[in-house]
Amino acid sequence: MDELQFRFQGGLSDDHKMDFYEAARFQYAAARLSVKLDQFRRTGRFSKRVTTASRTNIDLYPYESGSFNLKIASSEEFDGEMKINVPLTALWTYIIERVFQPTDTHAALDLIDDNSLRSEFFDIIDNNIFDSNEAIGLLRAQVGDLGVTELELLDRLISETERRSYLMNHRELLSAITAEQDAALVTMATPLLSEIAVPLRRSAKRVTITTIDALGRRPILTTDRQTAEALESIKIDKHVTSFDIDIVQYNKENGWGKFRNPSWVGIPSFSVPADRKDDLRFHLLGAMREDRVSADAYIVRSLSGEPIRMILVDVNLIEEI
Repeated sequence: MDELQFRFQGGLSDDHKMDFYEAARFQYAAARLSVKLDQFRRTGRFSKRVTTASRTNIDLYPYESGSFNLKIASSEEFDGEMKINVPLTALWTYIIERVFQPTDTHAALDLIDDNSLRSEFFDIIDNNIFDSNEAIGLLRAQVGDLGVTELELLDRLISETERRSYLMNHRELLSAITAEQDAALVTMATPLLSEIAVPLRRSAKRVTITTIDALGRRPILTTDRQTAEALESIKIDKHVTSFDIDIVQYNKENGWGKFRNPSWVGIPSFSVPADRKDDLRFHLLGAMREDRVSADAYIVRSLSGEPIRMILVDVNLIEEI
């Protein structure tokens, strides 16, 4: 059995309560997403609508003491062979990695009030992207002196690092998910994950999602209202697109980089999910030495349809004729 815990902190949740409407909206979205992910791992697809025929073995546990905690558990009972043989929590981790952008340099520095600590952070910044492990070590060394926002930054970085580590260690199992299934999952999950932000209006200031299994507890996301609400303003293509790009920057730790393309404004970002990084590592290193390479990706757009960033599926050198 594997479990997923949602912990809300700040606001009403500090008094162990939540706004009834906000809590209901969040639970409904989390339930729909869990059912669809459960359908996908069992059958390789998911239905558009969740009905009474959508049998699940996902149970809601009683509230625990703390700020305000909800916990669900998924049974592994299934008559037949699973198409994607991974725990439900693995798929939650998988889609969160693709939908949420990692903390960048500016976001990190904005959360640091202490001038001396800010100065130390500058020392670990490389090309406007810092090393999360070094940042975590720096913050942990000064936990006693940290303020609330700096502790929130520490929790956010730990969640991102734990999530990437889990996905990299399970990349062989997750490799069964095709690029088309990948895009369909992310397109389906994005609006449901944006519902995480609803309780962050009045009920809480932030939420942490933690997976619990035989190996212990692992935070996979810590987010605030601003970051979660950003999901409401994007939509993700259902199909992979091929186009030429010039890769100008890539951070091998968090899998995020920047590229140029004449049809895109400025220098937009791209991401390589943690479970795909090792497979694409040598291709990306070769691509960075070229002025132009061919990229396969699904595009993240604004609600008006303008491209914002992309999620990279593959990259190939262009053979000159």
